[in-house]
Amino acid sequence: MNRPYLHFLERYASTILFVVALILLAASFARPRYEARLRRQVARVERTLHKRERLAERYALRAIQAADQEWVDFDDLPEDIVLYCYQNDTMKSWTHEFPIGNDEVDVYPYSYRLQFMSSRNLFSTPLAYIGIREKYVNLGSSWYVVTTQFSKDKRSKVITGIRIKTEYPNSGR
Repeated sequence: MNRPYLHFLERYASTILFVVALILLAASFARPRYEARLRRQVARVERTLHKRERLAERYALRAIQAADQEWVDFDDLPEDIVLYCYQNDTMKSWTHEFPIGNDEVDVYPYSYRLQFMSSRNLFSTPLAYIGIREKYVNLGSSWYVVTTQFSKDKRSKVITGIRIKTEYPNSGR
């Protein structure tokens, strides 16, 4: 029984494998459309977040430049931005609130646990761990991008947070 296709495969096997390899190589460089769309969405979210961070930083600098005992109140601060002003280790003013029960910034307990607004646990001090580099943290029932700004003399500190996601709806607020 003579099978012509077997003779063809034997004769051109290396050529066929080379062509298949080239096709697979070309296909490996092709990106699915959803990946390109996802990259565009991520870039758009990053741009939006960076705009919000610059806005929060401008408010923080205005708060730092305020007089030491002056209450800093920003009526035009967007609802998703939280701003806490501290003089030394004492909170002097705030605009909006984080959903946490303890706003201490200089108490570093041995164990670190986040609590909801209903907790008044002294040993849960999530704001004490926020530094000058931005962090994505869970504070109570929401997720925030938080950072700290300091005055030149290091006596004033402003903690800003941009709410990214809320896990549970605020009840009664």
